Amino acid sequence: MVPKRIVCRLDRLMQERGLTQKQLHDISGVDVEVIRKLCSGRWKGVYKSVIGKLCAALGVKLPELFEDVPADIWFPIRRDRKVTVHLGSTSLEAHGGGPDGAYIDRLGIGTWDVRALFRVYEYLNSTTIGGVVFEYDEHAEALHDPARVDALFQRGNHLIFGSPMVNPMAEDAVCRGFTIAPRDRPNARGFPYRFRWDRVTDSSVGEFGGRSDPGIVRGIDELVARRTMITSGDGEDCGLVFTFRHNPITSDDDDASEDTDCVVIAIMGHGGCGTRGGTELACGDDAACELYPEERNVGTLRAFRVTYRRAEPRSGFDNRSIVSYELVPEPAS
Repeated sequence: MVPKRIVCRLDRLMQERGLTQKQLHDISGVDVEVIRKLCSGRWKGVYKSVIGKLCAALGVKLPELFEDVPADIWFPIRRDRKVTVHLGSTSLEAHGGGPDGAYIDRLGIGTWDVRALFRVYEYLNSTTIGGVVFEYDEHAEALHDPARVDALFQRGNHLIFGSPMVNPMAEDAVCRGFTIAPRDRPNARGFPYRFRWDRVTDSSVGEFGGRSDPGIVRGIDELVARRTMITSGDGEDCGLVFTFRHNPITSDDDDASEDTDCVVIAIMGHGGCGTRGGTELACGDDAACELYPEERNVGTLRAFRVTYRRAEPRSGFDNRSIVSYELVPEPAS
């Protein structure tokens, strides 16, 4: 059973009608302080008489004023009906120009990251009354300004796709959430989970594994999920989900309502199938509830495993398909 949270849509209904809180008070007779709490999400209960007055004044029915929303990782996005998606791009090649030496970098965004994006778009817009507006931001290493990461933790909801190796915003967001400096390899030991890669990088979220199997590592050297490359048959991929819940309205946790919280989510596959499988996992009821942070202003990381199947390879075509996915169980405390 997925728990639900009741959300009041009064602020949106007022905006649609161009009404201020004082004007709605004049029309409905409902106290301004009650209207303010309903608009800010800081209400705990409401009298039936108040509901009746508001519905009459706005010309709406009860389901338009109040909505039940699943209390899971996607709750702040469904509530606001808006999310900013962050994709990483890398330079694939440079084309030589004329005699002046001009050239154009060819930038590419991973196919599997785009597939993951479309899965979330489909999922949220099929399960959210009124749909969700998606905005986009692209991050290329050469153009990235690390200061931009602060905006993620100040306002709005944000969804990041891709490994820290290809998306600089994934690196910065996770490090910001754990207050660990980015792009400094020794810092990887400060995370509860970290990537183990088969190449050297400057990431703080992962490390070069040498001859060890690539995947996700916990603790000193416990490999909890593996990535394998195969020519046909079943293979393994994996990744990490980062989540961070905060309240941009107030820093006073006792006064802030969960109904005004925002969320930063990063789905980081070790490979492309990992990102796509991790997205499918996050769109399932059980995992979506388990991934929602219990505390504000505390970065959380969870590891996951993905199984994929590859048919006989065709030149230039990635014909892998996702078979299964699961969260790595947390160690007993």
